Amino acid sequence: MEPLTYLGSHWHSHHHGDCGGYRMGSDYALYLVRSYQRYMDEDHPSLGLIRLSVFLCFATTFMGFGALALSGHALLRNAGIALVLGIGYSFIGAVTLTPPL
Repeated sequence: MEPLTYLGSHWHSHHHGDCGGYRMGSDYALYLVRSYQRYMDEDHPSLGLIRLSVFLCFATTFMGFGALALSGHALLRNAGIALVLGIGYSFIGAVTLTPPL
């Protein structure tokens, strides 16, 4: 397998999708933590909008990679399944573990 050049460093092609769910989940958690730090009130209207935007970001990404999981091509299907699981678990972790922090 030929290494791919990505931003000046050599990566093998199997490294590109292995932590996409982790990166998205950390973004979700950072947005939620920062919004709790900024507003400090569970009933603040902006907090609800931020939660909604995080959910919509998750939902569109989940559906996009879910479409890959329906592909007839084995590589695309496997990547779609792995990314859907990773993003799904990351979102669940972000919304259940982050608010108590």
